Amino acid sequence: MLRLAALAISLVLTASPALATPGRGDDADGATVESGSIDAALFYDRLDSGPAGGEDLLQIGITHGLSDRVRIGGQASFARQPGTSRKVETVGAEVLFALGKLGPIDSALYATYDIGIDAPDAVEARFILEHDRGRMNLRFNLIATRELASGESVELGYAFSGDYQVLPKWRLGLQGFGEFGSFDRLLPHGGHALGPIIGYEIEPSINLRAGYLFTLGKARDDTKGQFRIGLEFGL
Repeated sequence: MLRLAALAISLVLTASPALATPGRGDDADGATVESGSIDAALFYDRLDSGPAGGEDLLQIGITHGLSDRVRIGGQASFARQPGTSRKVETVGAEVLFALGKLGPIDSALYATYDIGIDAPDAVEARFILEHDRGRMNLRFNLIATRELASGESVELGYAFSGDYQVLPKWRLGLQGFGEFGSFDRLLPHGGHALGPIIGYEIEPSINLRAGYLFTLGKARDDTKGQFRIGLEFGL
């Protein structure tokens, strides 16, 4: 069966403090790796209403489990502003190293390098925690991101998700992400997003996910929410 932990694709694109960008933050990544797996994902995000309403982002990615400890991958994102054509925004590479168990919780370290087409390159690191038991799955990611431009500080953030299998092919849950600020200014009045998710297993190796994130705090200055849909499949 498709493991969502092997399919999460990084959606954090820059270290900008504003969350009013489709795909800013992401579905919390999982902490386990399936050796030999080759998996792909397609995500679409669109901002709903507000000054940034109508902006969207299409992202594709692929990952490969080199062992039960190491996963590598690559991704690309394609952005579109209302009334304009879609263009390549970033291309990047990622690696995840599973650390093992901390009691009942799996842990991992993750790093990615994104090449910005019309923006500075950015690097990101994550410390990942995951608890997968029975029908329930819980994840939390602590995220540090930095644009590789002079004077930019490290931005800190988080992503979390929790879902439960309510029927053989259906999962319901909650997801969110947000900002902790930077090393220069910790815990400012930042932006956050929170909302429900639903997952459906089309086939044993194909999963569809959809959700809506309501913005909170500073993020509401630009948009009231964000639609997101994702298709994940094993190759």
